[in-house]
Amino acid sequence: DAYALGLRVFGENRVQDAARTFADPLPPDAALHLIGQLQSNKARPAAALFSVVESVDRPSLIDALEREAERRGR
Repeated sequence: DAYALGLRVFGENRVQDAARTFADPLPPDAALHLIGQLQSNKARPAAALFSVVESVDRPSLIDALEREAERRGR
């Protein structure tokens, strides 16, 4: 509904909640941002779901996200 009203940027603070809420892929002109803390073990699903991760708090998490994004061609 929000997309139909013109919103294009969406935020979620948990990977699990985003996976449920955004089970269908977003249109190409929409973006999903992770705004909550991310655990390293969630880097793989986060890289698949989110366009932007705004809450990176340590270099090891950056490395994990980078590896997964490269693996996915993102």
